[in-house]
Amino acid sequence: MTKQLNFKAASPDPRVLLLMSLTVCTLCFTLNYRPALIAVFLLTAAGMLLCRMVRPAGGFMLIYGALYGLEQLLWQFGAMGELQAALAVLLLLLLRFFPVLMAGLMVLRQIRINELITALEQLSLPRQLTLPLAIVFRYLPTVYQEMGCIRDNLKMRSLPATPWEMLRRPAAAAEHLLVPLLLRSSRLADELSAAALLKGLDLKEKRTSATAVCFGKSDWGWCLLCIVLALFLLGADAAALHHDGRD
Repeated sequence: MTKQLNFKAASPDPRVLLLMSLTVCTLCFTLNYRPALIAVFLLTAAGMLLCRMVRPAGGFMLIYGALYGLEQLLWQFGAMGELQAALAVLLLLLLRFFPVLMAGLMVLRQIRINELITALEQLSLPRQLTLPLAIVFRYLPTVYQEMGCIRDNLKMRSLPATPWEMLRRPAAAAEHLLVPLLLRSSRLADELSAAALLKGLDLKEKRTSATAVCFGKSDWGWCLLCIVLALFLLGADAAALHHDGRD
């Protein structure tokens, strides 16, 4: 007697992760109040911890804390020179984009391609949108793996492979890393496109899925929590700006 396989869909739903990523990007480009931006970062880090991405979340928190401390140290100087002011602005931009990077990493690692396509088709989105999106989600992790293979090859040949060595020798890094990556990337795009066609992603018939992708009560709860927190942060940012304007 054969045992029936039980394919369970990932939780939360891919549409929840996409909504969260879109919300984080919108807040990072909209908010101006510093405590609100820090709250976005902390909430995104909490989302990574809930997705069991402990090591990436810890690394992002350590780097964010170091950059924030350096930025505050630069602003403590009464009169900064042009170089210090430019560095402070650069750190401010990096801190603003940190939650966007974290949300993007969470989406890439947590979303399964087949469930993403099924979820988007349930929203009646056209294939002209779902097919390129599926290829992009498969393409980025593959390019990252190719970069790791190229770095391993550089180490075997005693060539600059670490980020510090690449900064010290940018011309050699461009020759030994970027050129092979660009050549390999064009071939990867063709291979992934062919793989997508072999899986029937271009067929006009309705696509089936081995996993039961559905929007459950917990997914509705996550969406509601995301929207409520976003509205609260936008309200707090507007109130802080209004208070500063009155002063």
